[in-house]
Amino acid sequence: MKTYLDIIEDTVEYYSTHNRGLFYRNNEPTGCAYINDKGDMCAIGRYAKDPQALEDIAGDLSQICDWWLDPDDDEDLNLYTEDYNTLLRSEILKEEVNHLGNYDFWNELQKFHDYKDNWYQNNKGGWSLTESGQKEYIDLLETDWD
Repeated sequence: MKTYLDIIEDTVEYYSTHNRGLFYRNNEPTGCAYINDKGDMCAIGRYAKDPQALEDIAGDLSQICDWWLDPDDDEDLNLYTEDYNTLLRSEILKEEVNHLGNYDFWNELQKFHDYKDNWYQNNKGGWSLTESGQKEYIDLLETDWD
């Protein structure tokens, strides 16, 4: 069974030879997608049951969870972290990782992926970590996500 550390390490290793699920305009990355038109995916998209459904909803992970849990935008509805954790485990994550339903982990992993100053394009067709990205990577590894 995969662990949170496995996911973090796999994310960095995967993107060393793959696109980070970015959209490009004039050969410049302008944003990231759960899945783009080339099939490249972001950190969460790679572990989602249906990355296209997430892309169709659009927004960051909290916006997607809010949309899913409160489709009528009920201002009186109180959502809690456990609601997000349950949603991740039951609806969003693939079976192979749905036991890793810590919303904070997935949110931080996505931020790590999205932050362009963490990465630079390498000569292997992918992305490598900058010095600040390496620090963020270590912080992710050292956090107790359980």
